[in-house]
Amino acid sequence: MNLINFYYFVEVAKDLNITKTAARLYISQQALSMHIQRLEKYYGTKLFIRRPTMALTTTGKYVLDFATEILDKEKTLKNMISDAEEQDVGTLRIGASSPRSNTYLPYILKQFSSRYPKVKIELFDQLSANLEQLLSEGKIDLAIAVKGKSSEMYRTDTDLLFFDPLYLCVSDQMLREYYGQVAESIKQRALNGADLKDFSMLPFFMLDVDSKLGQLIQNCFSEAKVVPQEYIKTRYTTMALPMCQNNLCACFITQMNLFAWRKNIGDNINVFTVRSHENTAGLTICILSYKGRFRTKFQSYFIDLVNSYFRKLLAADMTHIC
Repeated sequence: MNLINFYYFVEVAKDLNITKTAARLYISQQALSMHIQRLEKYYGTKLFIRRPTMALTTTGKYVLDFATEILDKEKTLKNMISDAEEQDVGTLRIGASSPRSNTYLPYILKQFSSRYPKVKIELFDQLSANLEQLLSEGKIDLAIAVKGKSSEMYRTDTDLLFFDPLYLCVSDQMLREYYGQVAESIKQRALNGADLKDFSMLPFFMLDVDSKLGQLIQNCFSEAKVVPQEYIKTRYTTMALPMCQNNLCACFITQMNLFAWRKNIGDNINVFTVRSHENTAGLTICILSYKGRFRTKFQSYFIDLVNSYFRKLLAADMTHIC
């Protein structure tokens, strides 16, 4: 019995399908089955029920927990040795949602890879709600996510990065089409934060509420006692600005995305922060790591780069009036 047996066992447990796992790992089904058989012989127990469908036995679940922990500790040991000998090699596993990571990772990774060219990058695209569990399972090293309430449950360390304000974007043409001469006074009032009641006649680009951003937008409408006129509802935030620029609908974009897309925002787009409970609406962005887990030099350097990028965001005011 050795670590490679544990590795293949854990991979089979993910799929519960020998054929699928063998194809994914480019190994023959016979060789994969032999690794499982070695573990079963060593521990003197069956790890899987194979009929009617493949499933872990009770003892298989115990071995899976143990194997996952052992493999995670072995990976940590490799990182510690690499750090001690200054080999600067390893893998950085980052968790983030793709709309968020698209805005900052290309800039940060360029600097990161120039300093650590031998470090492999793995990106796990997940909603914020799933990232803390991935951390606790040892599947990722760091996560950049919206602050949640489950840090104690998953034993994660939370470092605040910044408050990401929510902005309302609407073309000047659309605002004047719907509000005529009143449009100018609406814009002036919105300079101190948009009250969604003032914009209730507009069609809106809405996000599904399975994301934190979608929930925030819906909460802002509920607080304003406004039922939004939905032009389109989707989970894809990248469509928002083009639709706004084409006078199809108003949309909501956070400062993080606006900062990344700032060169694409035309002069014809009004941009206002959104008011919520007399404050600016927004999301708190954090960088998460697992409590007590060894942090490599390259992980610390990545965190420094992220903090540097977000300091630039803090200084930016994206408000714009046509």
